[in-house]
Amino acid sequence: MNSGLVSIGAILLIVGVLFTFFTFGFGIVCTGPLMLIGFILMIIGLVLPEDEKKTVETIIKEPETKRYCPNCGRGIPFDANICPYCGKKF
Repeated sequence: MNSGLVSIGAILLIVGVLFTFFTFGFGIVCTGPLMLIGFILMIIGLVLPEDEKKTVETIIKEPETKRYCPNCGRGIPFDANICPYCGKKF
């Protein structure tokens, strides 16, 4: 569940319903599309997974599997003495 999209959708729905209520139903013409967008955003937010945020601890614990060539910038294994892409010697 993506809580950001769900909350934005809920806010749009609430604003649309309140505007419709305070204009005695005449505001539904103006807020109908707003409420539809809010409903769609809520459904999308319920279906989409939450973005995984990396904390400092998970970044530190992840082992490095590659180093990068200073010449071409591509990832190469730690035990390589020569870049397999550009031929630079280390």
